[in-house]
Amino acid sequence: MDTFVPPPPLLVRDLIAADTGFIGEVFRAAESGLTPEQLAAQKGHRNSFAANRYAKAIRVLTGDLQPSQVRPAALKVAYYPARRWVSMSGLWDAERARLELVLDHALKSTDVKGSGVTQLDPGVYVYSYPLYLDNPVDPVGERTLFKVGASAKSVAGRLASQSRHTEIPEEIQLLRVYPCGNAFEVESKFHEILSAAGHWHSQTNGGAEWFLTKLELLDAIASALGVRSGS
Repeated sequence: MDTFVPPPPLLVRDLIAADTGFIGEVFRAAESGLTPEQLAAQKGHRNSFAANRYAKAIRVLTGDLQPSQVRPAALKVAYYPARRWVSMSGLWDAERARLELVLDHALKSTDVKGSGVTQLDPGVYVYSYPLYLDNPVDPVGERTLFKVGASAKSVAGRLASQSRHTEIPEEIQLLRVYPCGNAFEVESKFHEILSAAGHWHSQTNGGAEWFLTKLELLDAIASALGVRSGS
């Protein structure tokens, strides 16, 4: 009887090389000898900030750097690709453990988990989809699409009602909860400031609460309005 030989484990480098998002593009450019600056110029970007951030994330994913050695913002770009990869059974235990470490570190800076803020709280919430987080709509300005909404009862209930759209093939990724009793009043101020900054996105079919912006700006608005970030 033939002896079953399991397939070889997938290395993280192989997963990055096969990635169809910008993280894979930066990796393949580096393999071909291009620097982040050269890739940015080739893509027509005004600067190499985004490419350099992805390059740092890749060094963490491949084990050349520890997550604690780079800024959390750099890890954010690797969070969603790595979350997909960590579920692959072909990864070696050591590689899986490394990605789990990256995910744990990234979660602390991007998610509401462990913040003391629960999704049962009323407040202003921010979510997006992996497609927009993996592939920024405006990679040069490092901006992508975020939904900024509000619930006077519980964020969890509101998200549950919005996640039932059959035309959306991805799960909502909740990124922020800014708890407050006057949720709709605070939401209105968020929208007013974002619109004044030119970040309102009128081309989205999912309603009028989508903005082409950055989490850093949303946190700054929350701080200015005096609401605590659930990040």
